Amino acid sequence: MKSPSSLTRAIIDATVERGLREIDEDPQRSIRKLIDLGRQFSNGRFVGEIYNIFQDLLRNEDSPYYYAIEHVMHYTNRAALKHFGINMGYNSFTVGGKEIRKREQSLDYQTPWAISIVLDPAKPASFSAAELSDIVEQGTPLGIYSYNIPLLHNIYYLKELLPIFRKYKNCCFLVCLPDEELDEELSDILSENTNVMAFLDVYGDYVDANAIQLRRRKAWYGGYGIYDNYSFFTDHFPEFCRKCISAECSFVLTVARRGSSVELIEQAMKKVKEERLSPAYPLFIFDLYGDSMQIKKLLSENKCFFEIKEDRSILTSNGNFSPFEGTPDLEKIFQETLAMQ
Repeated sequence: MKSPSSLTRAIIDATVERGLREIDEDPQRSIRKLIDLGRQFSNGRFVGEIYNIFQDLLRNEDSPYYYAIEHVMHYTNRAALKHFGINMGYNSFTVGGKEIRKREQSLDYQTPWAISIVLDPAKPASFSAAELSDIVEQGTPLGIYSYNIPLLHNIYYLKELLPIFRKYKNCCFLVCLPDEELDEELSDILSENTNVMAFLDVYGDYVDANAIQLRRRKAWYGGYGIYDNYSFFTDHFPEFCRKCISAECSFVLTVARRGSSVELIEQAMKKVKEERLSPAYPLFIFDLYGDSMQIKKLLSENKCFFEIKEDRSILTSNGNFSPFEGTPDLEKIFQETLAMQ
């Protein structure tokens, strides 16, 4: 497929830039105006629903979301907000969503809107940076502009990923970092590549130090917490949210531990959605796998998530699949693992 229109992108870029500047003058009015403008340009099914939700929520002048948005605006480089936001809202949800819907009208298998690739440089079977680059190269013509990268160990592997961030500027990369210390060089990589959003382990030993490093550079970052039981949401959720607020994260991911059931993920998705609709905390909370399924359903009426694990096995909403061998062929893998239900 063709890349997103450069003219349309330029118009959106200028409009969002103006909207971000106006937030300084009148935050609440400008936020509502920016949401209206975004809705005009992003005509995907999912985006329309999201904007409707935010319009309703932001009619409440005491909404915690106002505080969260103002916090993000104050501590985050606006180039990152604009670049990442357009890549997600326009490239992924609108342009990509249109291509995915078109594909699924004539195929008997699904195309995910996002791909998750778990990296563990310590394991020989884990993807190399070159293979990850090849996946993105294959994915963008299929309408896939969003890539989740849980990095399990060796935070310095970010250096190997730098050429990918730079090459695929129309894509957005969500990188869940291991609980290891960021030095200045790595912090600069995350702040200078505005199509990347880092997520810190809020239960980790280095979350506060790393948050300070990123905040000092106005890099866009969030927090994540791993769950393997629904009690995370019933008994431990307030503590998790307090940790996110302490690290000054406004965007938050809940992530099912590998091996969790689809049933648990769907339960988590419902709980997180309830929290988004009736927020008790100034946080934008998403469930990595559950919301990926829900977004896909809103984009194309079919729901799925897709992840390549560190041993090259595949995890999808259809279940677990054995590791594949050789060079990954996305079309073939989707056909084998994402059959229409």
